[in-house]
Amino acid sequence: MRLIGWFLIFLIVGVSSVSSVGGKESDVSLVTFYFHGNILMLRSENRSIFVFDRADVDSPVRDEATVVEFSSEIKQVVMGVTVWVGGVSWGSRRLLNDTRMVGTASFHCWLSSEDWLWFWELSGVGVGVAEVDGKGRVVWGPVYRYTYALMNMLSSSPKEYSLTVDVDHMFKAGNHILFGVVAGSTRQGWRARAYFGSAGFPSRVVVPLLRS
Repeated sequence: MRLIGWFLIFLIVGVSSVSSVGGKESDVSLVTFYFHGNILMLRSENRSIFVFDRADVDSPVRDEATVVEFSSEIKQVVMGVTVWVGGVSWGSRRLLNDTRMVGTASFHCWLSSEDWLWFWELSGVGVGVAEVDGKGRVVWGPVYRYTYALMNMLSSSPKEYSLTVDVDHMFKAGNHILFGVVAGSTRQGWRARAYFGSAGFPSRVVVPLLRS
């Protein structure tokens, strides 16, 4: 799948979240999608974008994690401030049935960064959800949320970071759910690492799916 288009939109669109509506709480099941490094489907030349197959419900059993270092090379201007971002995303298997996600998706991602920043520089982390078709074209979304702070907000050693985003959307049968995590800074080339696909670093997202 050619997913670079989604990733660029994910970085460009600005903060967006959709409040959940409809569906009784008793009808919603919480499903955990774990992020695996089975196949690297896309990597940009400047190492700012990585797309993996896959995100699925099988918990990782490997001892060794997949570790990806990405560079913040994609320029964006947010509220008049120039920022540089990059990140990693994972696609689900093709959906067999229409599937509605309604409520709060909770991301738990292991990240680190050894890059230093001056006290006036900013860094941030964001997570998001989108829907793509079999050709990797964005057919919905993305919705995402981010947080930021002065200097390097990431630990120099791997640490689990948790962020949430609200979703209310019906994903169509035959399409894929795409989950992503991005990090960036006001300094171009700031680097971060993502850890996933092992029992020790089970990066994942817990999503509310409405039972039919």
